[in-house]
Order: sequence, then C-alpha cells, then structure tokens
Amino acid sequence: MKKIIYFLPAIFICFMLMTGQKSPEAEKWNLTLPSNIYDPSVRVTSPLPQVYEYNNPNTENRIVRTPNEVLVIAPNVRVLPRSNSYQSELIITRHPLNPLIMFGSSNAFNNTGTLFISEGVYVTTNGGANWFGSDTMSLSNGTPVLNQGGDPGIAIDKNGTFIQTHLGYTTSGMFGNYSTDNGATWSANFVITTGSQDKNLATTDDAPSSPYYGRTYVAWSLFNLTNPPVGVSYTSNSGVSWSAPIQVNTSVSGHYSQGTDLRVGPNGEVYVVWAAPISGSPYTEDFLGFAKSTNGGVNWTVTDNAYDMNGIRGTFASKSGIRVNGFPRIDVDRTGGPRNGWIYVVSSEKNIVPAGSDPDIVMHRSTNGGLNWSAGIRVNQDPINNGKYQWFPAIRVDEAGGVNIVYYDDRNTASDSSEIYLSRSINGGDNWTDALVSDHRFKPKSIGVSGIAAGYQGDYIGLTSGNSKLWPLWMDDAAGIYNAWTAGIQLANYPLTTFNLQTPPAGTRLVSFPNSTTPSTITWDTSASTATYKWIFGSPTTSPRKLTIPAGGNSLTVTAGQLDNLLAGLGLAQGDSLVGQWDVWAFRNNEANDSLKAANGPRAITLKRGIPALTAFNLNSPPTNTTVLTTPTDLTPVKPNWTRSGQGVKYKWIFASPTFTPANIKAIYQADNSGFDTTVSIRTSKLDSLAASLGIAVNDSLSGQWRVYAYSAADSLASAQTYNLKIRRLPITTVTIGNGTADESYPLNRFYNYYRWQGIYTGSEIGTNGTIRKIKFYQNNSVGGVTNDNMRIFMKVTTDSLLPTGGWDSTGMTQVFSGTTTSLAAPGWQEITLTTPIYFNSSQNLMIAICRDYLVYVSTYPRYAYTVMPGYKARRGQSDTQYPTSLTQSFNRPNVQFEIGLVTGISNNFAESIPFTYSLSQNYPNPFNPTTKINFSIPKQGLVSLKIYDVLGKEVMTLMNEQKTAGNYEVDFNGINLASGAYFYRLESGEFVDIKRMILVK
Repeated sequence: MKKIIYFLPAIFICFMLMTGQKSPEAEKWNLTLPSNIYDPSVRVTSPLPQVYEYNNPNTENRIVRTPNEVLVIAPNVRVLPRSNSYQSELIITRHPLNPLIMFGSSNAFNNTGTLFISEGVYVTTNGGANWFGSDTMSLSNGTPVLNQGGDPGIAIDKNGTFIQTHLGYTTSGMFGNYSTDNGATWSANFVITTGSQDKNLATTDDAPSSPYYGRTYVAWSLFNLTNPPVGVSYTSNSGVSWSAPIQVNTSVSGHYSQGTDLRVGPNGEVYVVWAAPISGSPYTEDFLGFAKSTNGGVNWTVTDNAYDMNGIRGTFASKSGIRVNGFPRIDVDRTGGPRNGWIYVVSSEKNIVPAGSDPDIVMHRSTNGGLNWSAGIRVNQDPINNGKYQWFPAIRVDEAGGVNIVYYDDRNTASDSSEIYLSRSINGGDNWTDALVSDHRFKPKSIGVSGIAAGYQGDYIGLTSGNSKLWPLWMDDAAGIYNAWTAGIQLANYPLTTFNLQTPPAGTRLVSFPNSTTPSTITWDTSASTATYKWIFGSPTTSPRKLTIPAGGNSLTVTAGQLDNLLAGLGLAQGDSLVGQWDVWAFRNNEANDSLKAANGPRAITLKRGIPALTAFNLNSPPTNTTVLTTPTDLTPVKPNWTRSGQGVKYKWIFASPTFTPANIKAIYQADNSGFDTTVSIRTSKLDSLAASLGIAVNDSLSGQWRVYAYSAADSLASAQTYNLKIRRLPITTVTIGNGTADESYPLNRFYNYYRWQGIYTGSEIGTNGTIRKIKFYQNNSVGGVTNDNMRIFMKVTTDSLLPTGGWDSTGMTQVFSGTTTSLAAPGWQEITLTTPIYFNSSQNLMIAICRDYLVYVSTYPRYAYTVMPGYKARRGQSDTQYPTSLTQSFNRPNVQFEIGLVTGISNNFAESIPFTYSLSQNYPNPFNPTTKINFSIPKQGLVSLKIYDVLGKEVMTLMNEQKTAGNYEVDFNGINLASGAYFYRLESGEFVDIKRMILVK
C-alpha cells in the first residue's frame, strides 16, 4: 500500500504534463524535453520542403545614407549552406588581435531521421570574404565530439584558441571544448558541471591591461538548484580545464535567473546580466539582474534588480507560434574614448515605458560600472504602437565607440514575415538611425523536427565588428531550411584623396630566400580610411603587370619566403633578378567603384632570388648507436633532427647500410615542411617495411648509418657527423580472449539498439606486458540478412576488476573503432590498427565494451522501430537482458572474440626528441620588423613564463604564462604596436631563468 501511495504523485505529475498543465516552478528554456526526446525510434515523417540549391539573386551592395554617415551593406550570404541540417541560435565573435578571423556557432540539427544536436563551427580567416566550417565539432580523428547538446557559448582568447561551451545531450551538464586550429578539430569535452543547466553564453578577457588577460568565462542558469541562480566558470589555460562553478547570486523570491550574457570591461572587470522571470506561468521577465567581479570571476557584487523590464516571453501567434524571449544582451565600450567603460544592455520588451504595446527593442546604459542605470531608451525608430514586432536583439560596441544593435523586424512586411534591421548610435545611445540589413524576407516558423520544443526557431542571434565593418549572424529559412546568414556592413566610406608612395626608396633591391620569415614592408600614404589597395609590379615597367598583391591598409609586409615563392612562380631561377617598377592603386567601394593611383609612382625596384648560404651543421638526435624498435603496425613517428645550416636551406635524411657510401644508400626522406624543417617524421612502420624489404626477419636487426644533406640551388653540404642506427624488427604477440560463439537466441525483427559490455580481462589472462597496437574481432552469426551498423569498440586499461554499474558508459575509455562493418551472414575477422597505442602490463586489467545497431527484418513483416535502453551488462558468457519477446523471427546474437596484438619490448623514448636541458635561443630574424620567432626547450613539465620588457625593465607583453609539457617550443612575437628599439625577452620555468636581447627596426 505504501508503494502505491508513493506512486500516486508521479501519476499526477505525468497527467499534468500530458494534459498541457505547467508546473509553477522555473521554466527551462533550452531544448531539453522529456526523456523520449532522445528515443532513436522517433523519426521525422514530414520534414520541411528543401531547396537544395539556392543562389541569392541580390549581388550588388546597397548604399544607406543616414544623417551621420553612409553605410554600405553587402549582399546577404549563407556562411555554410546546408540542406540536411538546420542552423539556429546563432552567435558570432572575432579574434581579439586579428579582426580578419571570426568564429560563429549555432544549434545544428539534422532535418530527417533520428534527432542529432550539435554545435556548428563557421569560420572566416579573411575578414568575411570566404567562410568554411562544419555543423558539428569533430575530434582530430574525424569523429564528432560526443554529447553535444546545443546552446553554444563561444569565444576566441588572446592565444587565438577557439573555445566552445555548450549543454549536454545524452548526459546533462555544461561542457567546454577548445580548438587550436581555427575550429578544424576540437578537444574532447571538459565537464564543467553535471546536472540540469540552461542558457549559457561566453566571453573572453581581451583587455591587455587586465590582470586576467586571456581568461575566458561562461555564465548560465544552475537549473539543478531551487529557484535557479546564475553560475559562472572560467578557464585560464585556453579551455584545457575550467574552474568549479561559482554561484553568482541568490534569486529573488518568486523569481529565478535566466538568459545570462556577460562581457569584460576595459580593465578586466567582468559583468554578467540576466533576466529574472516570475516563477509561474507566463514566466514573464520581470526585471534585470546584474553582477560585477573585479577579481577574475571569483567574487561578485550583485544587484538583484538593476531596473524593471517586461520581457516578451511567450509565442507570436502571427508567426506560426514561434517562441520568443526577452533575455538581455550586453556589451561594453572599450575604445579608450570619451565613453570608455560604459555598459549597454538591450532586450525586447512591451507594455512598459518606453516600449509600446507591441515588442520593441529597449536599451539601458550605465556610465559608472553598473552602480546606476539610465531610463530605458527605445532603439527601433518606427512609430510606436504600430503593431509591428522587433525581437531577438544582439548588441556590439564597435571599435570607434558606435553602439550597434541588430534584430528581427516586420515593419516592412506582412505580420507572418520578417527581415533583419540595424539600429545604430554614434553618441552613446542618445540618438538612433535604422538601416535595413536583409536583402530578402522570410516567414518565421518552428523548426519542424520531432523532439524539438514547440515553437523553437532559435533563441538569439549574434553580432561582431572589426576593420570598420559589422558582421551580424542570424537564422532564416529563405533557402528552404533554417541556415546561418550574414552580411558585411561597412560603417563609413570616404572619398579617395591624393596619396604618395613612401618606402622603400627608388632603386631598392629586395632579396628573397626560400621559407625565410624576414619581412620587407612597403608603405604609402592613406588615401581614405576605408580604402583598399593593390600593390603592382612589372618588368621593366608596370605594364604589363607581373605581380599584383591586395592590401587592406596603407602598407604591405611580405616575407622573403613569400617573395621567393612569387618569383619562383614567375620562372625566376635562384640567383637571378627582375628589374622593374612598382606602384599602388587605391580603391573605394561606395556609390561607384572609384580608384586612384599613387601620385608619385611608379618607382624602380629590383627583385632577386637569393641563393641560401650553406654552413656547417650538426646532427642532434637520435644519438649515434641508437636502436629503433619497429613493427608493421606501429605508427609512432621517429623524428631525427639536426641544427640549421642556413636560412632557406632544404634538407634530406639519408640512411645507408652497412656503412655510408653512395652505393649503400637504402632510403632518402625529405625533411618536414617541404624540406625546410630541421626534422623529418618517419613512421616506425615505414622503417619496419624498409628492413623487411631488405630481407630482415622478425627478431633480427638492420645495421646502418644516417646523415643529413643540406641543399641550396645546385650546391649541397653533408652534416658534420654520420650516426650509427640499428633497426630491430619486433614480433607481435597475439592473445585471444572471448570464445567467439553465439551464446543465446531470441525473437527479433526490429531495429534494435544493442549496447553490450564484452567484459574485463585480467592481466594474467592476457599474460604479458606490452603495447596494444592492433585488435582483431571475430563475429559469429548464424542468420543471414543481418547488417552491423555504427559499431563502436571502446577499451580501457584499469586496475578495476568489476564492470561499471548503472548502464553503459564510455567515460574514460578509448574509442578504438567506429564504423560500419560488412554483412554478418558468415563468421569473419576484422582487424583494427589503433591510432593511439594502449600501454598494458600483466598487473592491470583490460576492459572492453562494444556498442552497435542491428537492422534485422523479415519480408513478411513491416519494418518497425524499437528502442532498448542501455542498462544491461555481460561478463563474457553471462547473458544480457532480453528484448522483445513478441515477434517471430529469431537470430543468434553474436559473441565477439578479440585477438590482441601486443608489441613487447622498450618503446622508442627518443621519438619526440625530449630535450635534456633548459635552453632559450636567440630570436630570428634579429633585427626584425615586425615579427620574429623565439625558440626554447624545457626538459620537464612546469609553468613557463615568457615575457617582453623594454630597456627600462618595464613589462610590455606576456607571450606565455601557462603549464607546458617537456619539449621544444617556437613562439611568434609581433612588435607591430611597439616603437623601434631594443627589447629583452625573459624565459622562466622552475628554477631556470634566461634573458636575451632583440632589436625591433621599423
């Protein structure tokens, strides 16, 4: 009876949910629905109509004249056109030091089949001229990052590291990832916190004067707590790890905290804002919460009610019932100008002054760090109370101090449609002008994917700026599916004025060298602040042109290596010259395609391909008399390295046996980086193949010698040393575990998700130490018509002797296989070579898990969908829980037999060339303008600090202050913002300190 009493409340709650009743508790605003949202059997039966090819008919810039300026709005483009996935909830940011690099993200969903949510990655590295990316974050091996659940919160920190924060999908929580290659590949998830979370956004401290310069923050609602408050976490090492969540506030009684946004002030102050909805339906955003931290997000000063608001939370019936919100967005003026430090917060409100009876965009500002706030300022300039809707604002204070807000607006359209508008103020929000950004209209509607919240079309849009341009990022379905759109908005255009060439003087000779980083800078006067330029060169005169190089400003820096590539492309041999002239043209893209040539050009110049000088150089590692242990499956690279012979020199690594003579040469490998690096990466398996091809058997060795040759034009120079090297071929020991026989049968003819623990195998069962390089698995199935899709195999070396409880979980395990195998109509072996070897010894245990989907059907039955939750386990022969029992076709579920290939012996610990001592090298080139490279080595992991000082000992820049593993490092230093003169760079790690001098010449 007691159990029945306990069960009644659950029945009542389920009844309320099923009948549309709402709990008086806080209403979550992310994509999470009841658990069946993740049921793979739920399929989309009527996807939206698709337009697979869409070309925007608008191809011309539009000129918008305002009382203050002329705006040039480029044609709208999709940053990553897709027909098989929806892109919504757009956000965008830019590199703090390079405005040409921008990073956008989205909630991305597939539009048919089983629901899959991920975070999009949309990138430009050339100021919006081209975009690339993906609709999901991927690991370095090409597989998607697991547990992506939407709500992207993104940043690019001072190191250029892309950082993505997001919710979980199959596992609730807040997670962080980072990318060091402009979003091409991503780290695995870092778990910031677990449990129910909601609505995060992120920002980075990109204020060089801040004591927390480079720290990145994320803020969200802690929905795992009663009356959810705001939580904040931060990373100080570019996303490698995050602080434990810090609770910022305690929600006001009868309210909770939701819709966070955050921004860093000019001196490192961190500001967080949120809406405070009432705790019951209709959950209207009642007032704004504000918090400030002056010590890097550790402690917070909170203003529970900064000002009253009346957000628009709810749905728009006239727009197919899309859901909307009044969540605030924030930005801070950090220009150093008269409004430096001003805070601007914007939201969509109605029925509260100055908003009218329909949704309007309302801004409040603080001129004293959030102590006081202005009255609301209505941003959109259409007539008030006109029945027109404005919603989802995004705000950006541009580099000149202009306040820019973009939003959806239907002032020009029917009530079921919308466009994107920009409102802009150049006096801190006192006055505003509006400009239409869209060059097309669309009809807002719910994204029609089963499992997505009703009315969802995304919850916010994004805006960033740089190089006198604005870049909004929004979602619309003008192409037939919700995609991410953008348009460059040029903020100012000025007439071209007469300008002159400056440097280099007439008669200069520029000498190129292959791969050289030595810069040459060509300068000219500014024709207009928004002009673009082209540098041209011809021989013997500027007509016809042989070289044309675009430039965004009034200078062009070309390295000697870049120039060498250009001259080589013209057919110029090393040592030869081109005598000619150079000039510059300025271009303006305003009401006409104006252009203007430099008044004092052209100038005479000689371009010469230099011949690199060869100087004596030494071999470093592996040291002489080294033995390399090899197997056919070992992909670990051996990396011989040597000192540099000269700038622009190429190298080849050469192996001979038994001694080094031309007749005995067995292998020649070009150095890395097309021959220019002082290292060569050779897979151990390649050396194994070399030895095998020369008749060396397993367990035998090939003795020989290696040296390196440097090349310049037709000349070459051998390294000062020739080192002995022995290649020993190791055997692979195979260990078979599991019996590979079918263990039971049961009825099944449905799509069946099958998760299974294979079990734990003890070290004594495997019986040896070594490195697991490959596995083979044997599948035995006695029924035809069975395919094996989406198989994944996980492995983990552990001291545990028991299988996990509570269902299948791959946490901490290495995924060694993911793919689709062949039909299982007959037994067979499949072999896998591990990309990352797993090290193992006989005192450890090996845990193996498999996850796979079977599609089994009989022609007399329709195809069904059925889900089995992953809650059962097996230890080798033990049986799993059985599902289902009502159908007629049966098959034997296959057991899996593994054959593990272990390489026994000592690993090649010199492969990564770990240094033996600390060292700090002289920067090169030196003198430099404006970039140079600094190399250093550390023999063990520790905190590494690399800083730049002027001649008075004043610190001018921190290049590195973070934990580093043992290894050799190269750091680029750009002194473009520093004056000419002498500087010092100081390396500190552990007890090691070294200082060197360098010269910046402009």
